[in-house]
Amino acid sequence: MYFYAYENRNLKRMRRILRQDGNAGCYMLYGPTASGKTSFLRTVLKADSNAIFYEADIFVGLLYEAVREGIAEDMLKKIPDTNVLVIENVEEISGRYLTQENIKSVLRHWISNGNQGRRNRKVILTTNQKRAVEMFSDLCCRIIKIEEIRMNPARIRRYCNAYGLHFTKTEWRELYARDNMKIVDFELRVRKLLLQKQTGRMEQ
Repeated sequence: MYFYAYENRNLKRMRRILRQDGNAGCYMLYGPTASGKTSFLRTVLKADSNAIFYEADIFVGLLYEAVREGIAEDMLKKIPDTNVLVIENVEEISGRYLTQENIKSVLRHWISNGNQGRRNRKVILTTNQKRAVEMFSDLCCRIIKIEEIRMNPARIRRYCNAYGLHFTKTEWRELYARDNMKIVDFELRVRKLLLQKQTGRMEQ
């Protein structure tokens, strides 16, 4: 689940683009750590069971494995059959020029090969560093910045009401003292599950 708060109203447009079949290409999602990049993508792509997520260093490992096996000219064989490929935290490879250029080449071929076969393929990259955005800007057709959702009592209260939870003043202060809304959301979900279990026991 991802919260489409005021700070990230532009993501609703991104959600529509990623869900449409005709929008093949490469996209970049850029934002600070713990701002909800992965949560947003998993929410948007949950209907697409073929979507595959890789950490950048794991994806690089696939390419190196292809080189060791002597199939460097056809690294595409190492990518599972899918139409949505997500590579997270590409800042981990943004400083390695040769690796970075090889990945760009492989991804361009992967997208174009899919499009020739009338299968619209999308690559989605994520990062928390502006340097990585600049490094991959020539590959990406669209770059979207995701903002960290600001904490405020009204927003926390709305989420609590949505989960059917009620708190004392002390509990409200403890929630508001959390570092970010992602932590608050996780805590509210846990409390809701515990409440449901308790209610189930009482009914029995």
